[in-house]
Amino acid sequence: MKALPSLLFGLLAILPIARAADPDPPQTLPLIYEQPGPNFILRIDNRRYQVPNELKEAVARLMASANYPRTKLIYDEYKRALGEKAKADATLNKAEQQLQRATSRTERIRANLAALRNQLILARSTSQIEVRQVLMLQEQILHETSNLAAAEAQEDRERIHLEEARHANEPTMQRTEKAKDDYIRALGWRCRPARRSELYLKPT
Repeated sequence: MKALPSLLFGLLAILPIARAADPDPPQTLPLIYEQPGPNFILRIDNRRYQVPNELKEAVARLMASANYPRTKLIYDEYKRALGEKAKADATLNKAEQQLQRATSRTERIRANLAALRNQLILARSTSQIEVRQVLMLQEQILHETSNLAAAEAQEDRERIHLEEARHANEPTMQRTEKAKDDYIRALGWRCRPARRSELYLKPT
């Protein structure tokens, strides 16, 4: 004899749904088979159980309340929404990485420019100014100043692109959350206590 803590767990062996985790798909539809004698056969996930005939009506009602076909359709919609979310997340991650690279380049050029300016101040403060060195530093400063302007412009473009990606992805995120809520709600019957405290199932 195998005692299951609730009739719900016996019919659909679905893992508990946690709000923070993605719900698992509904398992295969339970089937009832008539047979001679005091028991009928209940098949769940390719396992067969002998169940007393007096529980047949309760089992049938519970199977109807589970509404497997509708739940499966809702899960398929949730699965599609997750696929769309994965693509949206990939686009968003790429935009974030591009902005990070642009920001790092801007900071690096800005640091180089500050170092060159300090070198120029030092070169001009010596008692014997080397004109050649001063001219070289000035040329490098002009070059890095141009590079910094281009890097800052690129960083601004990447930041705008990231904001646009976030805005474009909001509907996808909302659809995914709604699909998840719908699926969890479709499985809400699992969260109610079974009317019978136990159901004894005998594997065949």
